Amino acid sequence: MELDYRAQVDVPADPIGDWETLKRVAPNPLVPAYGEAIVAALTDDERERLDTYMTALAAAGTPTRRTMATAFLRARRPHWNR
Repeated sequence: MELDYRAQVDVPADPIGDWETLKRVAPNPLVPAYGEAIVAALTDDERERLDTYMTALAAAGTPTRRTMATAFLRARRPHWNR
């Protein structure tokens, strides 16, 4: 069995197109949308500060950065006739 794990930190990515649209996106069908998670986790003041900051980033076209990780697992059936 072989496991190949690769992690990349600070990978350049596209700018945020529209913050209001992004808040309605769920990164995975099994988790809430970003906006729903923000409402659940932050106070009204914190949400307002985040919205102001993210709206300014989107308006300026500031590129984003991401962390990416991939894992590849390979296995082979053992040879029993050795």
